[in-house]
Amino acid sequence: MRILGTVPLALVFAGFLGPTAVRAASTPVVIVTPQDGDVVPLKFNVEVTYGDVFYGDTDDTGDAPANTVELWVDGELVDKCSPCTSPNEAIFEVELTPGEHELTAGASYLSAAVFSDPLTITVAQEKDAGGCACNTSNPRADGLLWLGVLSLCLRRRRAGSHS
Repeated sequence: MRILGTVPLALVFAGFLGPTAVRAASTPVVIVTPQDGDVVPLKFNVEVTYGDVFYGDTDDTGDAPANTVELWVDGELVDKCSPCTSPNEAIFEVELTPGEHELTAGASYLSAAVFSDPLTITVAQEKDAGGCACNTSNPRADGLLWLGVLSLCLRRRRAGSHS
């Protein structure tokens, strides 16, 4: 005699496991700006949205607001807020070297953490603002030498005329 079918039996079993078996993990962490593939300047802002983090231990299980949000660049932690000034949103000021970088954000509550999908950005080489000759090279470096010789000749000429 069969009392329960396969599907009802699975639902009863899931009910014994508690809410972890039948619910989604957490509110996703999303890097809103910049987006995957963007080209950004050396200094830029990273905007992250996040929500509750699902945690579970032997005494308690449930959703809790994230108490720490982190920004990772190329696998290294570069900044975090704990607690963040705005609920569900964090903005990080970042300065990176030119080239390609991978960004990941994470939100955590106690030991539970949720991470965003990684995205790749390219930091552009800063262009010369113009008007400054700081980074130019003089193909004729002897110009300064001739200026020195000319000023010495004029100085000797003046010194000779005062006698």
